[in-house]
Amino acid sequence: MNASKANKTTRTKGVTLLEMLIVIAVIGLITALAGVGFNRYLQTVRLNEATRVVGDTLRRVSDQAITESRRLVVKAADISSDGAEIVWYADDEVVGRQVLPVGAEVTAVTPGQDISFMGRGLPERGAVLTVTRGEQSRDVRLLPTGMVVR
Repeated sequence: MNASKANKTTRTKGVTLLEMLIVIAVIGLITALAGVGFNRYLQTVRLNEATRVVGDTLRRVSDQAITESRRLVVKAADISSDGAEIVWYADDEVVGRQVLPVGAEVTAVTPGQDISFMGRGLPERGAVLTVTRGEQSRDVRLLPTGMVVR
């Protein structure tokens, strides 16, 4: 009986090095795939934020035109590497400005076309602004009724 016990090898409980390497490789692969998706998600969230800021700014200018009962003109102007800003004027005097999130740029689809809000808060005509961040872009539409569509 002792001879049969001596021939049996006892196996200790645990994980082999090969099993551990396989688990680490699988975790690394999953992390790499999740990182790419998360990066795309962050870019989309940042573009949505910049688009929201542009839409809110147009609404704010419209409200200010109503409150002050005067014509306001919106221009999108690039500034330093800090990003871009939207500036609005009354009688060639700067009345307000909104700095966009870092990395966002705003361009008018029809270059050189200012967006004028009359004293009743309605724009003279509709307009389309393109918000760009990185490789992605999204349009913000100002309808002739004053409604802003993102």
